[in-house]
Amino acid sequence: YERNTSSVENKKAQIFTDRAIYRPGQTVYFKVINTQYLEGKESVVARKKQKIKLKDANEQEVASLEFVTNEFGSYHGSFVLPKGKMNGEFILQTDGIASDYHYIQVEEYKRPKFEVTFEPIKEEYKYGQTIELKGKAMMFSGVALSNTKVSYEIKKYNIRWRYFSWF
Repeated sequence: YERNTSSVENKKAQIFTDRAIYRPGQTVYFKVINTQYLEGKESVVARKKQKIKLKDANEQEVASLEFVTNEFGSYHGSFVLPKGKMNGEFILQTDGIASDYHYIQVEEYKRPKFEVTFEPIKEEYKYGQTIELKGKAMMFSGVALSNTKVSYEIKKYNIRWRYFSWF
């Protein structure tokens, strides 16, 4: 069956962030553009109120802000990520004009000060098997790290499907 959407009004909030991964305590800068699709034409939603929420990895609201869209249907702002919360997938979610969401990753990571290179793998291994690899650990200054033990763990994640709304 073909669905006639020419008389249906669809509103969408597109949420953009300055990057995809953050550390706790960093600032997330975002921009939101609201559009509507009505009678076969897409246009911006200007001068309307909209609330945007930051939710943590447990989908608990951490902070929220309220904006009025400009003549281009957009606004921008920022949230400071909390420290001491569980890391993982945080959500920016809009309410009001259009409900939409955008995922960001919050992880405690540090920039490496060294590089690890491994000798080529000569055998096949199975998932869950413990293996030993030989390699070199060098600081970026060129000095070798001697008597250093390096541990890696490879984890398998299930893919979580997300719903996307389309016009």
